[in-house]
Amino acid sequence: MNYCKLIIVGRITRDVQLSYLPDQTPVVDIGIAWNKKVKGQDKASFLDCVAFGKNAENISKFFSKGKAILLEGELEFQMWEKDGVKHSKHRMIVFRWEFTDAPKEQATPPQQQLPLTEGGAPF
Repeated sequence: MNYCKLIIVGRITRDVQLSYLPDQTPVVDIGIAWNKKVKGQDKASFLDCVAFGKNAENISKFFSKGKAILLEGELEFQMWEKDGVKHSKHRMIVFRWEFTDAPKEQATPPQQQLPLTEGGAPF
């Protein structure tokens, strides 16, 4: 059995553009970037991602360049030839996504601290 699953949390690197395949399936191509520490210094990594159907529609509706997102999917390897030159790249096929930033207008207020009683319980 072969299995490949990616989970990436990062920021969208370019404007999100919804388009449609010839069969009218919605599709969105996005780039995502994330940082990691390498020998004490931040190093950015980048990956192209594609989502289809409702995932594509919702990503284009709720996200824009610079917004944080969690993506889950699988890795795909693409190869093509253009003007006699061979090219290749990896990209992520997105199956699921999540918000990672709360919208400012919907941010939850800080929790109220209840005073502790003699027994240590707040009631």
